[in-house]
Amino acid sequence: MNSIITKTAVAFIALTTIFGCKEGEKVLPGIVGAPNEILVVTSDKVWNTPMGDTVKNYFSEPLFGLPQEEAKFKVLHIQPSNFERHLGKHRNVIQIQVGSNIDSAQLLYQNGLKASGQEYFLLQAKDSASFIKLFTQKKKQIEDMILSAEQNRLLDGFKRFPAKK
Repeated sequence: MNSIITKTAVAFIALTTIFGCKEGEKVLPGIVGAPNEILVVTSDKVWNTPMGDTVKNYFSEPLFGLPQEEAKFKVLHIQPSNFERHLGKHRNVIQIQVGSNIDSAQLLYQNGLKASGQEYFLLQAKDSASFIKLFTQKKKQIEDMILSAEQNRLLDGFKRFPAKK
């Protein structure tokens, strides 16, 4: 009896290994971080200026209708070098790059850059004025995408663990 169970388990594992992933398919780890938390990845030189204040102030605005003041999001800041080493799998990431080597202001988005279900936004601008203009134009879109992802993550959790009757 044990021999049949062992052979069946080995066969199952072998088949799962062979047919489980498509060739070249990348399996990503899960996300880390608390719900409604945003990790802003940029240098202190950018963060400690009106550019950083613009991002902090928008995402830290209080939610309307609550009996006590609570921010929309918890905003965390980290240096780019620490992001690669430690927090690359964070659930909501906004990376800011500002420099004369950047041709035009742009917002790039990717879902699942370093972790499954991760929302990753890259804001690039040549200078402070073009960054603030870009952020002002795109902040609502970024917020809506993060809120939608948070809702979907919550619903996925309910689907995985349905209520017992």
